[in-house]
Amino acid sequence: MNHPMKIKQILVPLDGSDAAKQALPHAVSIARRVDAAIILLRVVPVQSYVSLSDPNMVLDGGTGATAYDYEMVRELQEKGRETAVAYLNEKQALLQQDGIACETIIGEGDEAGTIVDTAVEQKADMIVMTTHGRSGFSRWMMGSVAERVLREAKCPIMVVRHSEHAQHVLIPLDGSELSEQALPIGLQVAAANGATAHLMRVHESSSETAHTAVQMYLDNCITEPVAVKVKTAVIHGSPASSILDYVEKNGIDLIVMATHGRRGVHRWVYGSVTEKILRGAERNIFIIRPQ
Repeated sequence: MNHPMKIKQILVPLDGSDAAKQALPHAVSIARRVDAAIILLRVVPVQSYVSLSDPNMVLDGGTGATAYDYEMVRELQEKGRETAVAYLNEKQALLQQDGIACETIIGEGDEAGTIVDTAVEQKADMIVMTTHGRSGFSRWMMGSVAERVLREAKCPIMVVRHSEHAQHVLIPLDGSELSEQALPIGLQVAAANGATAHLMRVHESSSETAHTAVQMYLDNCITEPVAVKVKTAVIHGSPASSILDYVEKNGIDLIVMATHGRRGVHRWVYGSVTEKILRGAERNIFIIRPQ
């Protein structure tokens, strides 16, 4: 088994919405258990005077923009920044009172790009962020800020879809070294939440010999003592439907899995087993980047 990754910096992008705040309890739980610091990020969109003036105004030199318009934009931008600073300072104070080391960063401009760049600049070990919209992951993935972060970020990402802490963590494995990259961090997250870790492998053969071989594989996945209760499951059937069925029947509230393909999530999600899991399981999902 690979060694657990060291989580020292957790980046949590917040946009001021109630949905975004659901990421904080998860980040705090992990930070407290592994003694990590939290970085709170708020990205302030760049204001355009076009939206403040005549809707027919064209953003070209000499086409109607006035010094007054630019001053309004500047004031709105500054007000947005002040609001963001106050918002993050409030969250920072609460975390620090809770004994969590916390920094705040204000970014401006492109949200996804700023999140990805900040993760690199701050050497974040993981990103914890939420989905938006009642239609869940399917709609959230398409053409959104989060889709770009998933595609471009180099570190693991926890996608939060509900605020409850994990009690049962599922780590699907397929026998490949790539899938096994999810194992150490899955166990680490399970331990951070005091949860049970479920190691699962789906196989198509119904023979007793194949079942025994797969069970031995799961039993040998963990070669060192771990501070978490572990259950194993060998399921015969199709991968996606078997995993979704197991999630429902065993109260799984967090799925930890690795991406496939060198092109990352963009290629990995569409037309794959994982896409069906993402769309079919209304659960928190931890996505591990291939190393």
